[in-house]
Amino acid sequence: MLLFLVFFSCQNADIDLEGFDATLWQSDQNGCEGKRIGQVAVFEQRIKPQIDKMSEKDIVKILGKPDRQELMTRGQKIYYYALEAGKLCQKKQSRIKVVQVRFDALNRINEVTITEKDF
Repeated sequence: MLLFLVFFSCQNADIDLEGFDATLWQSDQNGCEGKRIGQVAVFEQRIKPQIDKMSEKDIVKILGKPDRQELMTRGQKIYYYALEAGKLCQKKQSRIKVVQVRFDALNRINEVTITEKDF
């Protein structure tokens, strides 16, 4: 019985994705098709406020595999999701908007920002 309670107490609350098309987001690898940029407002309104409930697995389930990943010191890492077409899409534009998801060494999300980055 104790194991049952521990298991369910460790589960994340359901994430409300209403209005956010995760399939559309994931299909736009590297932001090359321009589909993600149209989801930014919904992302900021619906997903970002729930980030503190999410794990790394939740992020990958919702946003898909990151376009780029950066390993930092002390086991931290950053996932990047391109919102616009850049060099990876054979575009001349190199500085583009990206969603940046920063994880601590325990894979907890500690920051989500939309910023510009050479990509």
